[in-house]
Amino acid sequence: MKQIKNITILHLNPNNQIKAQLESNYKASYPEAIFEIYDLSEYNIKNCIGCWNCWVKTPGRCVHKDKLSECYFAIINTDICVFSHEVKNGFLSGNSKTCMDRLIPLFHPHIKIVNNEMMHYERYDSMPQMHYAYSLAPNEKELTQREINCLEGYFFRCNEHFRAKGMMHQLNSDSIISSKDTMTRMSPIIPEKMKNISSPIFSSSKIAIYNGSPRGTASNTLLLVEQFKKGLLIEGILEEQIEVYNLSQISKHEEIASKFYDVDYHMFIMPLYVHSMPGIVKHFIDAVESITPENKNNISPKVGFFVQSGFKEGSQSFYCRAALETICIHNNWIYSGCGIKGGMEGLRLTPEKANAKIYSAFNELGSYFAKNGYLPSDILDELIKPVHLTKSLKLAFTLLPNKLIQLYWDSQMKKNKVIEQSYAQPYKK
Repeated sequence: MKQIKNITILHLNPNNQIKAQLESNYKASYPEAIFEIYDLSEYNIKNCIGCWNCWVKTPGRCVHKDKLSECYFAIINTDICVFSHEVKNGFLSGNSKTCMDRLIPLFHPHIKIVNNEMMHYERYDSMPQMHYAYSLAPNEKELTQREINCLEGYFFRCNEHFRAKGMMHQLNSDSIISSKDTMTRMSPIIPEKMKNISSPIFSSSKIAIYNGSPRGTASNTLLLVEQFKKGLLIEGILEEQIEVYNLSQISKHEEIASKFYDVDYHMFIMPLYVHSMPGIVKHFIDAVESITPENKNNISPKVGFFVQSGFKEGSQSFYCRAALETICIHNNWIYSGCGIKGGMEGLRLTPEKANAKIYSAFNELGSYFAKNGYLPSDILDELIKPVHLTKSLKLAFTLLPNKLIQLYWDSQMKKNKVIEQSYAQPYKK
């Protein structure tokens, strides 16, 4: 067993008791280790903006220059990196999720098949052990077993893709409640069977559609938002009933959140980011739940989701779907379903004619939503295909590595004259 010489702790939880307890436990377990401790808990980490500069312009380096970017060197060159997370509304806080999003530079954009799934190539020869400690934010109700499973499934998924060993610890202010190995497979939560909640959208109803992509108006997600909205309009929903919000505009979150409980139907459309929702989406949900209108307990907004990703197989988004449904249950929102579609990275680069099928499906989704107030399982079941990689897709990756499959990323790196630095390891000691 490798001797543990160095440990890095990133505190994303502002609870001083948790900080002290976590440090004490690790120092007692590894008395010979040298510790580097970074307190990010009171610091608004800059959100990933989806620019992919860390892949195609400055390989391995994030475009942001902030307190988190100062930690990359310590993360890569330590034996154990501990992320101390805060939990809000049944999942990681917005700041904690943003931190996980900002680990994207440690991946490489190229894809290979690992355990019959698409995964990013490793940028570094080896990763440190990645440990996760999580505890509740103040005034949060006790975690349910579902929420614990959802969080621990997410940590498992992160380490599976990083090919990193690790541990996860549930904490309170007094002790570590439980510890588990992240190498133990945590299956994604199976969605609850949709209840018959048919509730047509009337002329007096209000609908909010949220573009959850960090790229905002330059995103693939916005194209899907527009097609979903088109489906609403086809059914006679009026323009003035619909508001479209770009959650990349962080400064407007509080203003938008203040209207949340005045809206009858909500639809979040987002990309998959480091195996769950983008940090900006969770920041917004946290903003919503920080607002307590007098009539909140008498309102049950209907909330649906759609997650799109560059991975071909729909199963990649199962852990994200579980988190989104769990958040609805936590907040007593009426869950209106969650759609999934893979293979969407090049949507903006594809001629509109080639996108006709996916656009038509989103028109249908919007149309059905207008008439029923939730997403139809038959259309979602078609969109999610392939749920797992088919033999033909696996064969394509075997026969054409770094040729047709990788052309999308290589062409951008060549354009930026950094193809030779594609696998750069800027933070390696």
